[in-house]
Parts: sequence; C-alpha cells; structure tokens
Amino acid sequence: MKKFLKIFGAAAVMTAAMSMTALAGQWRQDSAGWWWQEDDGSYARNTWQWLDGNQDGVYESYYFDDSGYLAVNTVVDGYQVNGDGCWVDSGRVMTRQTGQAARNLLEKVLNDNVNQSDMDAGLTMNMEMAMEGLTMNIGMAGDMKVKNATSEDMQYLMNLNLNLLGQQMNMTSFYADGYTYMDVAGQKMKVPTDYASALETSQTAQMMYADNMSYMQDVTAADNVRGTRTIYYTMDGTQLNDLVLQILASTDAAAPSTMNMSLGTCKGELTQDSSGNVIQQRMLMDMSMTAEGTPVNYEIFMELNMNNPGQPVDFALPSMEGYEEVPLQ
Repeated sequence: MKKFLKIFGAAAVMTAAMSMTALAGQWRQDSAGWWWQEDDGSYARNTWQWLDGNQDGVYESYYFDDSGYLAVNTVVDGYQVNGDGCWVDSGRVMTRQTGQAARNLLEKVLNDNVNQSDMDAGLTMNMEMAMEGLTMNIGMAGDMKVKNATSEDMQYLMNLNLNLLGQQMNMTSFYADGYTYMDVAGQKMKVPTDYASALETSQTAQMMYADNMSYMQDVTAADNVRGTRTIYYTMDGTQLNDLVLQILASTDAAAPSTMNMSLGTCKGELTQDSSGNVIQQRMLMDMSMTAEGTPVNYEIFMELNMNNPGQPVDFALPSMEGYEEVPLQ
C-alpha cells in the first residue's frame, strides 16, 4: 500500500465553499442566536466555515446566514445542520482534522494497509513534458491489476489508451519472470527488471519512513458524505526523490547517476470508504531530470480508483511470444 501511495494519487482538492479559517476567534451569543467573531471584529456571513472552537485540532463545519447568525436544525445548500449548527450526514457530525490528529489518521491508514498485495484499479494520468522549448501533453487512461505485490512472485498488468500529440494508441504493459513487457501500438519489447531487489529496497525504505512519518507534511483529514473520508498531504520531495532513486537503481532499469532526477512539488490525497478501505488515490507532482544532457521538466497528475478494495485479484498475462529484448545501457 505504501509503495502505491508514494507512486499514485493527486493534488489536494479542498472544498471551495467551505473555507477553513486561519484566524483566531470566539463564539458570541445574543437573543437572536450565535455567531463567530474573529479577533479583528469581523464575522462570517452567507458562508460555510470550518471552525475549531475548542482548539482540539478537530474542525466542524457551520453555516452563517446573511446576518452572520449560525444556522441550526435546517438544510442549507442541500446539507443538513443539527441543533449545534454542525454539518451532519446521516446523523454523523462531519469533521476536518489537522495537526497530530490528522497525522495519526494517515499513519493508521498506512499501517492497516502495509501488507496489501493485490490491487485492481482504474488509472488516469495526465502528463505535460517540456524540453528544448517544446511542450508535449500525454494522456493515459485504463486499468491496472497487481497481485502478490509483497513477494518475489509479483505480477502486474496494465491496459492503457494513450493520447500522444493528438494520436490515439493502445499500450499493454506487464511484468513476469524478471522482465517488463511492453506492447505499444504493436511494437513489442521486453526489458530485464530486477523487481526482487526493488521490492526489498522499497520495503526497507518504507519501514524507515513509517517509523517517523517524516516524509509526510501538511496533513489534513476531512469527512465526506456517505461515510467516506479524505486525507490530504504533501510529501517531502527530497526524501521521496531519494526513495525513487534507490528503487530505480535496484531494478537496473535506469542509471540514476546520469539522470539527475529531482522531484519538486508532490501533493496527494487518499479517500477511504466507511469500512476503512482506500477507494481512491490522487497525486500531483512536478519533476525535472537531465537525460543525455537535455533538461526535461514534467508535471504529472495521477488518479487511481479502486475496484473491490481488499479483495484478492487474479488475472491471466498475455502471451510472451514476439517480444524483442532491449538490453540495458
């Protein structure tokens, strides 16, 4: 699960209509009702606002009417608020958490899913690549299946539709028996890949980072409707860069010493269902590298939507006939 999290996901999408206040303040009351007053004397009107009135790191969402008073026991914009003015869904108070409370939630998700070995997901990726004054947009959409991800018997299968320079093409990629196989618009190749070493390197790095969650920053968690919860985070680019280079080096699939790869902004989110299963991951990152002396910059967005999370996954690999081996340089 942690390796999937470090590879996939997206930009933190915050609820536009519900801004979390950055100012201190306090509740006030008169004969007409309650309102929230900031230290500068201002108060919210005609808006939703996330507030942590008791400073416990847990925010509740409230709606204030055109006079600034708290709405209670009513429906606003299709959302129910209870007698305390809190947004509720099926009787559950919706919350947003920050600080250590949010980090604890994220750490629990990672630990609960550390041994996830199978995955069946829909995959979307949009990438902008810029080099030598030219910009290229690449879009991918399809599905990805993985089984035995925590063992040397790992296999994966991806079927993707690519949009490259306005041209549509199909791509199939899979891994088995020490090779990564790729079929792009009928052109078949296979590359020797040491996933056993990569797995060991990845697991070692994951355990190191899991001990202190040092690579995770700016963590917040927000309840959604239908019992789901989304956790937003930023990952430290330097530590993530070190991890990726270690894994690439262990696969022999790239030469990190000559690539000069660097990860910049890396933001993501994951969403859980009411049973705690991760049902969606998103990530937005920018990356730069120098390949054969040419600087290349990337902006990448990825999204995974899980099918039947937590269940075993099985699939048959395509025929391995007709693939030309591409030697590593």
